[in-house]
Amino acid sequence: MKPLLILGYAACLFDDLAAMGPIDADLMAVNRAGLVVGALDHWVSLHPDQLAGFVAARAAGGLVGGFTTWAPDAGPGIDRVTTDVERFGTSSLYAIRIALHKLGYRRVILAGVPLDDAQPYADGSPIPRRLGGHRVAWHHAVPEMDGRVRSLSGWTRSLLCAPSPAWWAA
Repeated sequence: MKPLLILGYAACLFDDLAAMGPIDADLMAVNRAGLVVGALDHWVSLHPDQLAGFVAARAAGGLVGGFTTWAPDAGPGIDRVTTDVERFGTSSLYAIRIALHKLGYRRVILAGVPLDDAQPYADGSPIPRRLGGHRVAWHHAVPEMDGRVRSLSGWTRSLLCAPSPAWWAA
């Protein structure tokens, strides 16, 4: 099975992707990240009302569809509702849980998910609240991720380590 590349919307997203280089992976966007990348396999958010708007904006911008949307609650444009997936944490952590528990990925790589207050969003807008409070959920989820998740930048890279070609090929 290919690894899954989960794309967050932090300012480091494109630097992370450039540093990663080409990789044969499936793609999952989190929240607004789906507005700035091409083909996607999955699009995830803890906020189904926002995701519906993002999907509409993506279509209006002429970006291709063909992805599956995931959220914890039903809403317009939501393909998969996951009432049995833990919501505690961020939308990116929720995406990881979908990747591991619903889709069965063995290797997940995070790009643009530093969970770092110093990083604005990719469009330059500030993070609306401090992210430190979410780190507790990430610490609790480390055993659940069990070495199957790596990150390309920021605090999550410190927590989970960086991916290597040997790791994602395993």
